[in-house]
Amino acid sequence: MVPKLYFSEFDNPNSTPRNCELLSSAISWRYVNDRNSMSLKKSQKASKKIPPRAVKKASVHPASKKPSHDNIRKSSKNSKTSSAKRSSSKSVSTKRASGIQHRTTRMEPKKVLFITRSRWYVVSSLVILMTLMVTSLSLAFYPLLSGESQASILAQMGGQDVVSGQAKSQGGVLLTVEDQGQNENKLRDIFQTIFPEMSVREIPYDSPQGQDLIQQLGITEVPNILFQEGVFEEQQLSAVVQDLFSLQQGYYVLNVSFVNPSDQLWIGGAPYAEGGIAIGQSTAPVTILWYSDLRCQQCRANERNNLPSLLPLVNEGVVQIIFLDLPSGEESQFHSAALACFARVKQDQQQYVQLRQNLFNRTNLSQAYTSRQLEDAGISWENDCDQAALGDVFRQRSEMAEKEGVSSLPTLYVGRSGSGQYHRLTGVQKFSVIQKMMDELMGSL
Repeated sequence: MVPKLYFSEFDNPNSTPRNCELLSSAISWRYVNDRNSMSLKKSQKASKKIPPRAVKKASVHPASKKPSHDNIRKSSKNSKTSSAKRSSSKSVSTKRASGIQHRTTRMEPKKVLFITRSRWYVVSSLVILMTLMVTSLSLAFYPLLSGESQASILAQMGGQDVVSGQAKSQGGVLLTVEDQGQNENKLRDIFQTIFPEMSVREIPYDSPQGQDLIQQLGITEVPNILFQEGVFEEQQLSAVVQDLFSLQQGYYVLNVSFVNPSDQLWIGGAPYAEGGIAIGQSTAPVTILWYSDLRCQQCRANERNNLPSLLPLVNEGVVQIIFLDLPSGEESQFHSAALACFARVKQDQQQYVQLRQNLFNRTNLSQAYTSRQLEDAGISWENDCDQAALGDVFRQRSEMAEKEGVSSLPTLYVGRSGSGQYHRLTGVQKFSVIQKMMDELMGSL
C-alpha cells in the first residue's frame, strides 16, 4: 500500500529546488522503510506456517535477498546526505555561475527600453524647446519689421487710413462695377496679397472720378486695380508680379486678362473683328464675338454646349455671331483657313455652320479630311484659297486679340451691338450663363 500524503508536498508553490530534493529523499526513505516493514510482517506470518528449513531457505534465496532494516536506514541516510550535498553544491555552483547572468539577462530588456525612452524624451524635448524659441523670436521681431515697412510706405505716401486698428496708406484704387461682385472680390484679394499693409480706395467706374481715371490712363476693362507709381516701386516685388502691371501716367495698372477672371466688362470700344465670319443679321441687338481653335478640346465642348441653342436666336434676328478663329499651329491654321475660304467662296451661312460642326465633331481631324470636304464642295485649295492673305489675317487678329485681353480659348465677348461695351466670358460656358447675360442686355435697351 502506497502512502497518500507524500506527493502532496510537490504542489507547494513556495518550494525551492533545495526543498524539493530534501523532500524527495525523505519520501524515498519513508517509502522504502514502510515497504521493508510490510515485507517483514508478511515473512513473520509465513514463518509460523512453514517449517524452519523452508524459512531459512526462503530467507537466503537469491531472488528474495533484501537488505536488512538497519542497512536500509543507513543506505537511505547516506543517499540522503550525499544527494543533499550534491544538490547543495550544485545549487551553490549554479547560483555562483549563472545567478548573476540570469539576473542580467532578465533586467537587460528593461534597461534597453529605459535607455531608448530616455533618449526619445530628450530629443523630443529639445525639438519642442527649439520650436518655442523660434516662435517667440518671430513674434518679438514681427512688429518691428512690419513697423519699419509701414513707416517707409507712409513716408512715401501722404494719405493714411485706419483699418483694423492700424494706419494704412491709400496707395491703391479699385475701379468697381458692382459693390460685391465676384471679380471685385478677386481683385481685393490680389491687392491684399501684394500690399498687405495698404488699404484700397474703391471708386465706381461710371462715376465722374472713375471716368476721369479711365480716360486719363486708357483703361479698357473693369473692374480694375491700379497703384500709384511711388508706392508700387517702393515694394520689392518679383518680376512675375511686375509683369502683370503696366505704367501709365504715374499709375501701375493691372492687366486683368493675365489674371484671367471671367465676366469682365470690356469698355474699350468694339473689339477687332476684321476677317471674321459673321452669321445672323447685322442689325441684331446682341453681338457675340466667338474666339476659338478648331483643334482645341475646350473650344469643341463650348460649341457643342452653346451653338445649337444660339442658332434659333440667330435665325430670329436677335443675335449675331462673329467667328474669330485663333489657330495655334500650322495644322490648325490650315483648317481655319480652309473654313474661311469655304465661307468666302460659298457665301452661305448654313453651309458654313454645317462644315464648322463637321470639323469640330471630327475626333481625329486631319488635313486629308478637310481637303476632302473642300473638294466635295467644289473648292480647290490651291486655286480658290489665298493662303498668304489668310495667314496675314490670322497674324493680325492674334496681335489684336492679345491687346484686347484674349489670353485663353475659348473666349466670348457678349455685348449690345454698337455700344462698345462687352462682357468677356472665358472658358467653357453654360448656355444659361449666356442667356442670362443676353436678357440683361435686352432689358437695358
